[in-house]
Amino acid sequence: MSEAHKGKIYSEETKAKISESIGIAIKVFDKETNVTSNYTSIKRAAKAIGVSDFTLRYHFFLFFVLTYSLPLVR
Repeated sequence: MSEAHKGKIYSEETKAKISESIGIAIKVFDKETNVTSNYTSIKRAAKAIGVSDFTLRYHFFLFFVLTYSLPLVR
């Protein structure tokens, strides 16, 4: 962060825009209710469904590897 921005106070709107631009958007499908929810980041999706963001990232990566048949690094 540059010296000019240290100590700067951002509005809630600006914080939300920064957060959305940094995160990876993700869709979560609930098999029980057949509802798809959109989240602006993996962390927010994990919090909404009650798991850790590490767990969600792991399963997201595993799904990607299995779907696209990429070789696993051993």
